[in-house]
Amino acid sequence: MLKEWILQIRQDSRYYCIENWKYRISGNVLELSVTPADTKNKQVYRCSVITVGQVLRALSCKIEDADSHYLIQSFPAIESPEIIASIRMDKNSYHTDTFPACSPDYKPGDTALSRIQLLSRLYQFSLHPCKIPDKKYLPETEDAEFNKLKWHALASQFDNPFTWLNVGYWKESLQKDCRNFVIEKPWPIIDFCNHSATGRPDIKIPGQSFLQAAIGIPEAASDR
Repeated sequence: MLKEWILQIRQDSRYYCIENWKYRISGNVLELSVTPADTKNKQVYRCSVITVGQVLRALSCKIEDADSHYLIQSFPAIESPEIIASIRMDKNSYHTDTFPACSPDYKPGDTALSRIQLLSRLYQFSLHPCKIPDKKYLPETEDAEFNKLKWHALASQFDNPFTWLNVGYWKESLQKDCRNFVIEKPWPIIDFCNHSATGRPDIKIPGQSFLQAAIGIPEAASDR
């Protein structure tokens, strides 16, 4: 099943940036890694880790849907940073993991924005209104649509590989949302991994926080 699922994920080659990571399956364990050379470039490594986070979240949903359980090990060997994570599928035992609960306790009348803020907090991020990012980070979006979005910056206290994995989990939860518990449809997310626009812009956020991503929310969705 793991082989079938990872091949399904890799069919969406553009979204899951399949050139950024590779996989290896041994029994009921799937390992996700990058080339050792990619660990030498922080921007490239960051983007690869974010994508692996997306893949792990997608796999976890497929495993749960098959009435099975999983255990994720992140960065299992300090001396081998190219090995980002492994996920083990196990039908006969129960493992807990760090994903937030799929059914947060929303209050009646909560807006889509408030639900995203809650999800962000559960992943140890904060969300702040921000100026419109440069459209070079999202070139395929129509200008009219891009300019109508209310942009919010995703900020973190830390900027390390574990943080980047959480960015991937957060991004996958919002853009694919396998549990349908946050929003009705995906909204534009910029994780600053566009190869033609590398680096993160100077978006002002409170304190000494690190900018990790930006999400564009339609004005109407902020009120419902």
